[in-house]
Amino acid sequence: STLRIFNVLVIDADPVVGVALERDLGPAHRIRTVGSAAEGLSEVDRRFPDVAVIGAGIPDTVGVGVLRELRRRHPDLPVILVTGRDAVEVAVEAMRLGAYDVVPLPLRDEALAPVLRNALESVRLRAEVNSLQARLLRDKIPAMVTESDAIRGVMELVSLVARSRSTPVLVLGGTGT
Repeated sequence: STLRIFNVLVIDADPVVGVALERDLGPAHRIRTVGSAAEGLSEVDRRFPDVAVIGAGIPDTVGVGVLRELRRRHPDLPVILVTGRDAVEVAVEAMRLGAYDVVPLPLRDEALAPVLRNALESVRLRAEVNSLQARLLRDKIPAMVTESDAIRGVMELVSLVARSRSTPVLVLGGTGT
């Protein structure tokens, strides 16, 4: 199995978090830092990072707003929020909104790196599960020989819908050659 290089987006007006992550994670991952909330949202839409980190250089209330918007636009994107000191309410709100984790200031040496490694491992495992589910689905769907674009479209739709655990699929139509 090959090692995957992950893309991490750091949204922070202060570049220290991005620099620390580059130091702690080494060249195994691409760390990109942007300096504002608006730039971060735009970057996520353009580049689809594996994980986003909202640094403490973004005020807590703005950071929570960015988290809310990221979860709305990209619900599967793990987002780590670095909060200011004594920001219990912010941390609770962030977790309620679906933050992967909240890391309080002051950042101790390598406090953020293990959290980020866990988030990246979660991303890797989710991709592996999706791949295995797709392979299992491909193996379970009976092979159909068809030259009809319409039937190919139906089979693609069936394979998409069949990934849901709660959606029964019934395909009706005439038989033919």
